[in-house]
Amino acid sequence: MSRRRTYRIGNKEIIVEVGSNLAHALTEFLLEKKFCKLFLLSNETVFPLWGTKIMRALANAGFEVEKIIVKDGEQYKNLETVKSILKQLILSGAERTSILISLGGGVITDIGGFTASILLRGIPVIHYPTTLLSQVDAALGGKTGVDFYGFKNMVGSFYQPDAIFCDLKTLTTLENKQISNAMAEIIKYALTGEEVIYDILHKNNPDNVMTVAEELVDRSVNRKLGIVAEDEKEAGKRELLNFGHTFGHAVESASSFKLLHGQAVAIGMSFALFYSMEKGYITREWFGLAEKLIESYGLKTSIPPEIKIDDIFDFMAKDKKRRGGNLRFVFAKGKGAVVEDAGNIKNVIDRFIIYKTDGLDKR
Repeated sequence: MSRRRTYRIGNKEIIVEVGSNLAHALTEFLLEKKFCKLFLLSNETVFPLWGTKIMRALANAGFEVEKIIVKDGEQYKNLETVKSILKQLILSGAERTSILISLGGGVITDIGGFTASILLRGIPVIHYPTTLLSQVDAALGGKTGVDFYGFKNMVGSFYQPDAIFCDLKTLTTLENKQISNAMAEIIKYALTGEEVIYDILHKNNPDNVMTVAEELVDRSVNRKLGIVAEDEKEAGKRELLNFGHTFGHAVESASSFKLLHGQAVAIGMSFALFYSMEKGYITREWFGLAEKLIESYGLKTSIPPEIKIDDIFDFMAKDKKRRGGNLRFVFAKGKGAVVEDAGNIKNVIDRFIIYKTDGLDKR
């Protein structure tokens, strides 16, 4: 039995379904909407695993579907890839009544959403995320975009999908590192006010986390989209979802995207927790418990030695969340979070590195 929720974000009603083997649910949704032509966007890795099955289900329902396959990897999340997708869509006669289905992880849903938002000033898009990370974060909320000149998600748009189908069956082919990668975003919710997720993580052995995947995905979806419904364009409350991301995105960019997104966010959360403790917003005890939780899911909390600190600072200095020249930063506060100007963050980074080398008592 799948779980279906409906969210009203801006002027759009969005269906989100969480369950296993959702190709039939996707087909039923499309039959109700009566789109004229379907395009399935995927990559070289995901399409052989799940694309043929979904295309078969759609064809059996009478749909004409054209596939668009791109290369797999963050390094292809760029404007060149978007241009190639646009070319195929235009040459194949895409219209405003066509729909693009993005089948894949966060790179595909980001690219698919962005492409749909700019073609003919916007065509409908459906996300069918196939990784845990995309199901609990990347495919949710309508942020779309590509990396540009080494900067993470620097070019993009806010564009909501018509529906999102989180098919838990697609998670069965993920490697352990991909599960661990996704846990950073789930832990983010747990550390910024989602107490039920926090309790689930504490009550379950990290090695068996996939036994509670449906509950974690469903609650993560509800947490994020509940916030986005209140603040779609990140004018206030939605900023809280950036916990760990300001520093984490800079680390990810400084690694030339060799570091997985979740691992970078985990380092970012550790830094945010450290800075929050320095400001007196959380206790040393809570800092220790939170770091222990992050590390228990196989996530890093220290900056890899090959990454240059000056590069991290340079990427943070150009962070797209700046306002009036000031960097906005999400601090942990109690068991919630608060957004404030970052202040003199360079000195804090230096102290964070000393802490990671020598411990709190030797700073």
